[in-house]
Amino acid sequence: MAFQARWRELKKAGWTSKKPTGLSVDITYLRPGKTKKDVRGQDYFIGEEELMKYLDKIDIAALEAKKKARRDGSANAARRRQAGNAAVARKRATKDSSTSEPGPQHPPPPPTSNASRVPDHPSTPSSAATGPAVIHGVSPHDTTVPAESDTEDSSGSAEDLQASRRNLDAAFEDADDSDDASADSDLDADDEGGVSAREDEESKEYLAGGGQSAEEISIVPQPTTTQAILPSLNLTLRMTMATMRIRRLTTSILPKYNYPAHSELRFDGELISAIGGVASITSGAVPDAFLKDMGEQGWSELKTQTPYDYLMQPYEPRAPGSMRVDYPNLYDGESGPTARALEAASTPSGAFFYFMQPALWDDIAEESTDYFEESIDERVDGQHAKQVARERKDSNCKAKSRERIRDELLKAPPITGRELCVFIGLLLARSIAPNKEKLAHHWRTTEEGAIPRGSFGRFMTRDRIMHLSRNLHFSSNNNHKAASDRAWKLRPVIDALQLRFAAGYTPPAIMAFDEAMLPSRSTFNRMRVYIKDKPHKWGIKLFMLCCSTTAYCIRFEVYCGKKERAGESNSTDHKSGPAAVVRNLQQVFGPTPPPNGDMRLVVMDRFYSSVPLSMQLLTMGFYSIGTVRTDRQGLSTKLIPKKKKGDKKKPPKIPKNRPASIERGTFIVADALYVDAMRVLRWWDTRSVHMLSTGGSVQPDHIVRRDKLTGEQQEVMCPRIVKDYQTYMGGVDVHDQLRLQRYSLQLCMKYKKYYKGLFLGLVDLAIINAYIVYNAARAAANLPKMRHVKFLKQLHLELSQLSDEDWEALQSDEKLQATPSKEGTTARARRADHAPVPNDEWRPGNNNQGRKRRTRVCKVCSLLKGTSSARGGDSSTYCSKCELPTSSKKPMARRVFLCEKKRHTVKGELLSCFDIWHKAWRNGTLAPALKSGGKKRVIRARAPAIREVDDGVEEGEESESNEQSGNESSVEGDRPAKRVRPDATD
Repeated sequence: MAFQARWRELKKAGWTSKKPTGLSVDITYLRPGKTKKDVRGQDYFIGEEELMKYLDKIDIAALEAKKKARRDGSANAARRRQAGNAAVARKRATKDSSTSEPGPQHPPPPPTSNASRVPDHPSTPSSAATGPAVIHGVSPHDTTVPAESDTEDSSGSAEDLQASRRNLDAAFEDADDSDDASADSDLDADDEGGVSAREDEESKEYLAGGGQSAEEISIVPQPTTTQAILPSLNLTLRMTMATMRIRRLTTSILPKYNYPAHSELRFDGELISAIGGVASITSGAVPDAFLKDMGEQGWSELKTQTPYDYLMQPYEPRAPGSMRVDYPNLYDGESGPTARALEAASTPSGAFFYFMQPALWDDIAEESTDYFEESIDERVDGQHAKQVARERKDSNCKAKSRERIRDELLKAPPITGRELCVFIGLLLARSIAPNKEKLAHHWRTTEEGAIPRGSFGRFMTRDRIMHLSRNLHFSSNNNHKAASDRAWKLRPVIDALQLRFAAGYTPPAIMAFDEAMLPSRSTFNRMRVYIKDKPHKWGIKLFMLCCSTTAYCIRFEVYCGKKERAGESNSTDHKSGPAAVVRNLQQVFGPTPPPNGDMRLVVMDRFYSSVPLSMQLLTMGFYSIGTVRTDRQGLSTKLIPKKKKGDKKKPPKIPKNRPASIERGTFIVADALYVDAMRVLRWWDTRSVHMLSTGGSVQPDHIVRRDKLTGEQQEVMCPRIVKDYQTYMGGVDVHDQLRLQRYSLQLCMKYKKYYKGLFLGLVDLAIINAYIVYNAARAAANLPKMRHVKFLKQLHLELSQLSDEDWEALQSDEKLQATPSKEGTTARARRADHAPVPNDEWRPGNNNQGRKRRTRVCKVCSLLKGTSSARGGDSSTYCSKCELPTSSKKPMARRVFLCEKKRHTVKGELLSCFDIWHKAWRNGTLAPALKSGGKKRVIRARAPAIREVDDGVEEGEESESNEQSGNESSVEGDRPAKRVRPDATD
């Protein structure tokens, strides 16, 4: 970079260059009017190194000549001052000796220094004596420079800086024989007077009030035609801005300061009063009129930093504790995976199940089974129609009846959480070793050349995998949230992951906030958006808060659009942009800042950054850094010109590409006058980059950039804020790269139903977080980091080999606490719909006294009779939802009577017949196949028996033997009842 800058100066002076010839790779540089026939080393130079050595010699010689001239001039000036002082002394002595009487005493002349003209603040009358108290001097920008600092250091003049642009310390050791003290003594008295006179001239406008302090003077601008029509709030804000501007002009801005812990002290006192208090800033309700005035009057003058002088100096690495200097009170406590997460992450599957717990998989399995049962009629009709169509084409293919198809479908056992985990493990194998053909080809039994046969059959049959994949479901279709939540199909999974992600990680001091994508091109997906800058342009957008160093996803939120309901018509989107940042940070940290004053840093891009958001985050306990759009309100109009109301001319446009006259790395800074450490800057890279920050430093630093034409890496100067942004902004991007670039469950499997693919994308999120926590656990155990693909392979092995015993152990593992489910979102909550209902039929009581409810034989007790020592029983209650298939039109024949006494044991647990029927037998679909007397026991729907009584014909109870052996007899107490056919006649 140093040679390029010097060569631009030489080209302006007439120097030329010629390309290398032959095998040489060095360029030839020629002085004006010279050729290669002249003297090498004086008239032309081959290579950059030879030319730079020549320029260094010239710089050293010029520097020595200037220093010698300065020393000679200083000696002459000293002799002139001594001679002048001697003449004045002789004149005074002569005057005193000739005067016999003392003359009138005259006051001494006033001092000429700037410090004497501006009275100190303690000696001035305080404004608190005549009005309400105003906070002064609490802002770090309100620090007045002491009088001793007015003297400038002249050890290096402008000419010296211009001549010493390159680092020539080694060559200057012999030439530099003067120290800083001698250089300071060379200051001329005339120069000092000139500086003071200029400073006094500038302060005339603000010190016209006599002995009053500049902080007590308030200038009220005369309203123009445009300002006269503004509301009173706008006029008050303009008066406040003018007053604060005068105060800031009488102070100096120091580069280092400490921030007050209380949020109110980060803003000017009158600013808080004008806006309406800190509560207005915390809520983000900053008036537009104030932002407009802030852009015009609320920023300091522009300060420009060019890269040449900085790049000539040796690079000093950034100190380890510099972040806490640039961002005072930055959080330095514990961060990273929690102790429970590290304990669970002893294996890849343990880390995975910490985020997607066995209870969640059981809920998904129950939802999937319920969905299969709800859609059984539709599937029976579909399969029957296909078989009938095939029979028409081929008479040898006979279509099955609907009843037979239904019976075959109902034979499928219910889906379990263990099976779903095995299914995920097999999909991991498909993502690691992708098969572009259909999923069924993984069960192929023959080899085709170098293409091996499938191996999935060793873990699960093809039909079972297809059954799991076809019935995968997460929320009931009857969920009432379907009308208000576009993500209702995935909401149980989203809620569970949000809780586990936040519980497994302590947020660090620096975090990145950005959007991510779950790819989806389905037109049925009402959450689908289009983002042209993303690798996958169509999908649902996620707002993600990630750790800037590990890329762990602390919080994510599914963006459902600005209209949650189909009938809404909102013109403004209040769910994205700055509102999304505040909403997600409050979900993680709470609505109030930490009481100990700890601050954290949030890095974001221009989609979120704004002046009101930066002020709001300060009140919440967050610094912020981000690129910013130039059309945001409140930015300095000196840096970003904007058209004023009534102006016909448009403001000059900022060029997108860097002009040739501006060196790469130049930046311009403007500081806010009333908000601590808020600044906006423009940094010239290949294009202009605008950034807004609270906290941070604008001290020069450098980053490595790549030249787009040559591909070479170059060091480019930048402020530290830009380097912090480049270092810490990539948390979300790294998480996306791990999730989508190589091994993705979502991309290895395509579904017609969009929510199934999105579910696999959510599983990818959990896998990446598990990978990060697992490596953190290995680092804590002094083990090397595991590569991503090896982690996925090990996770695939552990998931695909899960047994029933392993699953029961996982369900009882204390480290994997169950995720609390919200009411009404899972199948467990919906089991309350199956409630016991008392029978509405009555019979006479004993000895015909009163009445009792009629009882029926319990279906569970009848089927399990003889398998245990427990006696069977009757029940007067039946299930409100379950019905038995029968052709009888009588409702009593369809009812399933179940007793509520705990008589039988299932898998070591004593349960009531009602729970056995619904939980263990899945609403009767998993009833065990038992035999008695060589006959298979089945659950039958019997029409109630009919017996003759004195008052006529009455329905009676069916016998237990009907359930066991199929006999057509019924009993009522001890008396046999006469069975009468329904169609019999008298």
